[in-house]
Amino acid sequence: MIKIPTPSLRTVAIVIGVLLLIGGAWYAVATLTGGKAAQVKGKLDSAVAGAAVSNAADAVTVVQERAASETNLNIKVTNAQSAVRAASDGAGADAAGRAGLCSISASFCAAS
Repeated sequence: MIKIPTPSLRTVAIVIGVLLLIGGAWYAVATLTGGKAAQVKGKLDSAVAGAAVSNAADAVTVVQERAASETNLNIKVTNAQSAVRAASDGAGADAAGRAGLCSISASFCAAS
């Protein structure tokens, strides 16, 4: 049977001290570098998320406004078409068509 030498108390204390120094140094380096990087990354991620939410809200608002504008335009065009169809003669249809176009945009209201 092989006899394993028992380390002295001094050797054990030195090994534990060296391990504690290495662990402490590693912790200090991780705290000084990794902690700051994680904090900066967290702030950056938070800012990016906030910007994404803001942009999404803006996009939804634009889409809603565009849909309302399209609906309003469709109503005006339908009303103008109805007025043209209801006219009794060509002059009435022309006047109804011009009035309908004028209700859509002022650029169609040119005097002729």
